[in-house]
Formats: sequence, C-alpha cells, structure tokens
Amino acid sequence: MISLIENCIDQFWLVSSLSPNHDNNNMFLCGVEYNTKIWLLDVIDYKEGKLLVRYLSVPLITTKLTSPDCLILVDRVMAKAKSLMNCTLSYAGKI
Repeated sequence: MISLIENCIDQFWLVSSLSPNHDNNNMFLCGVEYNTKIWLLDVIDYKEGKLLVRYLSVPLITTKLTSPDCLILVDRVMAKAKSLMNCTLSYAGKI
C-alpha cells in the first residue's frame, strides 16, 4: 500500500514537476487503527492533519459528535430564539 502511495506521488512529480514539501503537507486519516496510523505517518514522513473546517460553527470531525462539539451551535440557536422573542413581544408581554 505504501509503495502505491509513493508511486502516485512520484508519478505526480514526473508529470507536474512539483515535488511534495514534507514540511507543509499533512495526512488526514479516518477509521485507521492507531498503530497503522503511526506507521503510515512515519513511513511517508508527513504530519497528521486536523480538520479545521466548520459548518454552522460546529467543527467537522471524523468521530461521533459529542455535546461539547455542538455547544456552540446550541448557544447560537438559543441566542437567536431569545432575540426573536424579544422582538415580537409587545411591551406588555415583556413585563
């Protein structure tokens, strides 16, 4: 498997004349056992990357969502709901 990845990188270099910069490249892994992950990162000599992409303020992650992951989204929805309630109530309804 590693030789296949290295062959792809070499073929890319031959076609494009662009060689990978190991200092700037990251490897993103999901569903891989810990020992396999460590081995891959060591053999290919890349750093493990982290997904920093967010959707609706919730980070896109490769594991099951936990309540802290969704806390930002829940807080924003609650703030928006409170804001809408304050806008639609009359003065008498706010008392």
